[in-house]
Amino acid sequence: GEESGLLGSRHYVGTLLEQGGAEDVALNLNFDMLASPNWARQVYNGSDPSNQLGSSVAGSTYIMRRFLRHFEGSGLATQRVAFTGRSDYGPFLEAGIPAGGLATGAEVIKTMEQRQLFGGFANVAFDPCYHQPCDDHLNIG
Repeated sequence: GEESGLLGSRHYVGTLLEQGGAEDVALNLNFDMLASPNWARQVYNGSDPSNQLGSSVAGSTYIMRRFLRHFEGSGLATQRVAFTGRSDYGPFLEAGIPAGGLATGAEVIKTMEQRQLFGGFANVAFDPCYHQPCDDHLNIG
């Protein structure tokens, strides 16, 4: 799959580190699974230090707060989600580069609480076609 080893982002960040260009990158914005048909409005939790270097926490928290303020100001519910290392933000955080962004869910099952916040169907995956043959233009939410 496309996340197999995060090859592109690992190569990019590795090259930055080798060539001394990491200090030229202020942050990484990651927008993941934005068309999940059974979606939730998810903001990466930049304030959680467990999956990032201490040097990136302040910047990642800033990014998270900007997204949260935007959605709150528009009266839209959000859910914070953890940096799990499953997406392209991982190598940036490993290098101490702040990251943040949005997602709408993948293969994880939507809870009743999430259904009440965002609509859709509880006890069904956010995207039942995630990394499946049916994951095509007809599966856009």
